[in-house]
Amino acid sequence: MAGRVYDSAKDFIDTQDYDREELERLLDLIALLKDADKDGACPELLRDVSLGMIFEEPSTRTGVSFEVAMVKLGGHALYLRPGEIHMGARESIYDTAKVLSRMCDVIEARTLKHETCVELARWSDADRPRPYRAPGGNVGAWLWAVIATAAIAASTILFLWPEIPNAPEDWSYTGPLLAIVAVTLIVGEILVARCMARLRREEAAGTRDA
Repeated sequence: MAGRVYDSAKDFIDTQDYDREELERLLDLIALLKDADKDGACPELLRDVSLGMIFEEPSTRTGVSFEVAMVKLGGHALYLRPGEIHMGARESIYDTAKVLSRMCDVIEARTLKHETCVELARWSDADRPRPYRAPGGNVGAWLWAVIATAAIAASTILFLWPEIPNAPEDWSYTGPLLAIVAVTLIVGEILVARCMARLRREEAAGTRDA
């Protein structure tokens, strides 16, 4: 499918990515494993494999079935309950995908939106770059961080210790420094928002062309 941002060879996201024959082979394998389990001969096909399970909403059936299946196949499942991670809030989907894909062999996600699964699959590829760039590359990013940190530190010092020798007790210093901090944060948020919006537009265009 043109415009797909994940690899259907390793990411099971949509049944429409596979033809009838592929799905039938998958169901045949499931039936074979179920029969082997009934006979007490379930092969440990996933020995030493770790599964990270993301749940944006509770699910007894899904959570238990995955965890039991991993144990019987020789693997280990890590159940991440709602509220234990802050994907999309304090942590971006990008960061969540990178952390879990580096520490776990497989990621399973029960999300409120299908797009969240797509993004998890998209950024779990270790070779994919970040979805945004700082102006000036790595040098620009470090320079921007140093300037912002220095401004915040100076503003904090002037606020906490206004009696510093030769420092005026007014806003002549603090005001401009606070303005620098505000501009730094606002510009950063604008750059990230614009880059993410551009990525969403490109993804939507690719989906329409599919």
